[in-house]
Amino acid sequence: MIIAIDFDGTIVESAFPKIGKIKPNAERVIKRLFGEGHKIIIWTCRPINNKGLDEMKKWLDDNDIPYHKINENIEDLGMTTSNKVCADVYIDDMDVHCREKGVDWYRIEEIFENTGVFRMRFPKPSRN
Repeated sequence: MIIAIDFDGTIVESAFPKIGKIKPNAERVIKRLFGEGHKIIIWTCRPINNKGLDEMKKWLDDNDIPYHKINENIEDLGMTTSNKVCADVYIDDMDVHCREKGVDWYRIEEIFENTGVFRMRFPKPSRN
């Protein structure tokens, strides 16, 4: 499965142009997805022609958040990158379901477990 994940407001709290604090449980869920073989595309509107994108890449690497591509399609799709990456699932704070309550990575993990996206079940993390 290809999963496109927005950065600002989704992986981290909204603080653009700065990088906000990582959202609770985001790291765990992204690492689970990556570890089970799902393809992760980070998609962002951060400026490509200046330091915003480089700062984001450095933050992802420094925080050991795995991904396959940033704003590009996964190879072998038979298509080139357009303004929208091709994915099976999009996780974004602007999603109609997230606009009201925000991105809840505990709920996202629960949905992925209940729909079979995760092959293995792990103990539920606490919401501390």
